[in-house]
Amino acid sequence: MDVEFIFFSLGTEPYWQEHLGTTRADVRATTIVGRSLGAGLNLNPILARELLTRDYDVLVKCLNGRLELASAFAIAKARRKPFVFWATLWWQPVTWLGWLSQPPLDCVYRGADAIVTDGDHISHFVSGHGVDPGKIFTAEISVDNDRFMLPVDDA
Repeated sequence: MDVEFIFFSLGTEPYWQEHLGTTRADVRATTIVGRSLGAGLNLNPILARELLTRDYDVLVKCLNGRLELASAFAIAKARRKPFVFWATLWWQPVTWLGWLSQPPLDCVYRGADAIVTDGDHISHFVSGHGVDPGKIFTAEISVDNDRFMLPVDDA
């Protein structure tokens, strides 16, 4: 498939497990890192410009990058491009930011042309937010069970 990725992270967020590292893949990709505003918010006008000016058929965006998600969604809608939301939340965070972000996130849930989840538990959570079940698609999590079922010693 003719796919281009735009990354807006260097893999240095507090939730990233540093020991996992980051790896470059042999794909068409650009990294556009914004400026931190604190509280996990980044201002990324270059990303917005790229999404406004690049020719693409569909925009797929996940939850990370709070302002990047909002701008990607708004730009896709303004350009009348299909927006696919890759949803990974199965519970509502009980923080002040989680509380404030729920109404805009509900807008993304309802306004996305399709939502892809990585499990039935997430699909059920998303459908509980008033999303048409016909636009929710579950991508089953895949694991090499043979590898992870091998016995290991205590060390």
